[in-house]
Amino acid sequence: MPENVTENRWLVSYAKCDWEEAVKLLAGLECAWADYRGFHVESAAPVAVPPYSHIWAWTRDGSRLVRGRIDGDYVWLGELCTSEPKIEGKQQVETLPVVRRPIITWNAGDLVIGEQDARHLEPGYYAVEVLSPNPVTFIGAASPQGAENA
Repeated sequence: MPENVTENRWLVSYAKCDWEEAVKLLAGLECAWADYRGFHVESAAPVAVPPYSHIWAWTRDGSRLVRGRIDGDYVWLGELCTSEPKIEGKQQVETLPVVRRPIITWNAGDLVIGEQDARHLEPGYYAVEVLSPNPVTFIGAASPQGAENA
């Protein structure tokens, strides 16, 4: 993956929604989150709201990246798209510059997150940061990382 690619993407800001609605919006995306059992990367969002603060999701081709800020039983969702999204409802859309950078998740010996499936530690993850006065970071995977949790 090229280092530090700058491009424009569409940012979709969703209204605060409950977890059930968030799960519907995340359908079809690879999802990553943490809970009391560790860090998870799976082919669907968890049925129950995670106890920690964020969920990240992406399409395998990187055309959609979603970030959710969890607040109790509710979540605030943002989505970055490589093409103009079709919007229905109260979402706000704007085009913004972003920078995409490769990232390292964790080292195999990092015990802070518990023992992990090796697929979650492979290279290929990246961060996309919105370049604005209110920067926000989205996460994606350049290749399928395995849709099963260890």
